[in-house]
Amino acid sequence: MQSSFSGQTGPDSQLGRKIQRLIDEQLFSIVYQPIIDMRTQQIVAFEALTRPHLDSNFESPAALFEAAEAEAMLWELEGATRRAAMAGAREWPEHVQLFINCAPCVAEHEDFEKQLIGELESTCARYPAQLVVEITERSPHLDMTVLPARIDALRQRGLQIAIDDVGIGASGLVRISSLRPGWLKLDRALIGGIDRDRFRLNLVRHLVRFARACGVQVIAEGIERTEELDVCRDLGVCFGQGFLLGRPTAGPMGLLAECPPPQPTRNAGAAHDALPESVTLLRGVQPAMCVDHSTAVASAAQDLLRDPSLPGLCVTRGDELLGWVRREDALREARTDDRSAMPVSFLARRAPVTESDSLDFCEIFELAATHAQFGADLPIIVLAAGQPQALLTTPTLLSMAADMVRTQASREHAKSAGNATTLPGSSGCLQHLDSLLASTGPHQHDAVVVELVGIGRFNHEQGYDAGERVVTRLRDQLRRARPDGFIGHLGLEVYLLTVPSGTAPAAIRDLLARFEVANASEPGAASVGLRAVEVARIEARFETGKQVLEFASQRRAGAPNERSTVLDDQDQQARSA
Repeated sequence: MQSSFSGQTGPDSQLGRKIQRLIDEQLFSIVYQPIIDMRTQQIVAFEALTRPHLDSNFESPAALFEAAEAEAMLWELEGATRRAAMAGAREWPEHVQLFINCAPCVAEHEDFEKQLIGELESTCARYPAQLVVEITERSPHLDMTVLPARIDALRQRGLQIAIDDVGIGASGLVRISSLRPGWLKLDRALIGGIDRDRFRLNLVRHLVRFARACGVQVIAEGIERTEELDVCRDLGVCFGQGFLLGRPTAGPMGLLAECPPPQPTRNAGAAHDALPESVTLLRGVQPAMCVDHSTAVASAAQDLLRDPSLPGLCVTRGDELLGWVRREDALREARTDDRSAMPVSFLARRAPVTESDSLDFCEIFELAATHAQFGADLPIIVLAAGQPQALLTTPTLLSMAADMVRTQASREHAKSAGNATTLPGSSGCLQHLDSLLASTGPHQHDAVVVELVGIGRFNHEQGYDAGERVVTRLRDQLRRARPDGFIGHLGLEVYLLTVPSGTAPAAIRDLLARFEVANASEPGAASVGLRAVEVARIEARFETGKQVLEFASQRRAGAPNERSTVLDDQDQQARSA
């Protein structure tokens, strides 16, 4: 067998002949270590690991692969072990991915893409999106003039890319920035004892923050203690691997039998009825349409044809978002006889995501700018409770930027004219609520969350100067409606009032009446309204200010229409008595 790297006619050293014998006689086994979603405890993937047999004369996997690298036989060895790993994954459920290790010198070979796709189709009949290629950081071999292009070609074929052993390689940051992986696997050297080492804890915290900004998933490797698991989960690491979560096994199907598969996606095939409250004021926001990962491409294309405005579909597996399928990709493949019946997950590409309850517009724009460099027009998917709810497309983001610039310019103009009114921001609101809840005094308080609805459309139709006048009048009315209470600005045009317990309904009625009268003289202002939500007796019911705001957000989500007064159900009986 000719070596792909050395040009030899065959292994002529004793060590090379030992490696060739191991390959020819298959003197090795494949074991699979589970990768767990630490939020749901579901098995989402297995990493394939090679174990040489005792009669192979290799004492460990490390010794085998180091010898193969020294003898320029990694291509042959990795090919043999990779095919064996794929064969063992043939009967796995579609929702379980296979991670395979790959040295950079193998991944950058000109024949690797063709050979890998061929093996995938012939050996285990799994789709490219179900395979994750791990590029190890341990290898000193690194040619960044070739490898990024090879990796990008794999990504274009639908394969996912991971970087292994993050945290120990000397060239780790260069490799991450050049290869743009979808997964980062944090090495055991970072995770072991992380609960007792604040330096490593802070390093992982910043890696997670970086990964979130770039839409990359993070796996903590080598979790062996409950304390390490708890810290990783608290830091926002979603996926874990290690002896505590599952040891390598030759029979992964047994573990899968003990772990029931995720249920089909809720509301699959239908757009969600309501957008998250935090994005309702943004022009151009679209609801996300979800489709289950097992849906045929032809069926997904039919969903898209029924709604020409949809730019694509969110592909989900149970409660997990797998990725995004562009409209043009689904329609193109649906016209192909040999691809129209395949699962839509084959076309899924990882898209950037953000949570609806923690929208930070600076982070959103940074996320969009980062992914734009991939050359793919991907939306940002807004999640609510882990489920796709809304899409922020490029046109939406541009409209957001224009709105923010114009609004800021209007406020600067008002400030220069001496009309500015400064209110505590979201952090000030939380501090205020926390201080009330921590107080041991006898006084109780109600909270009221007030949202200005229709202002985005009004700005577009009447101009931002007119919109600024409406906002300024609202702030004046907030003060006049309850001069003895706290008033703060939660973000966008959402405000918080706290008033003495039992006075919230009267304060809301007074505010609505004053706002309507004040806006009567503004042309078109009848299209702008208020939605007010009461949260009664907060000291008796909540422990943190965040809980108060989350409760109010849930109540707003259940409002019957845009302009509603939502009184607190739990206080109705006491009020009527």
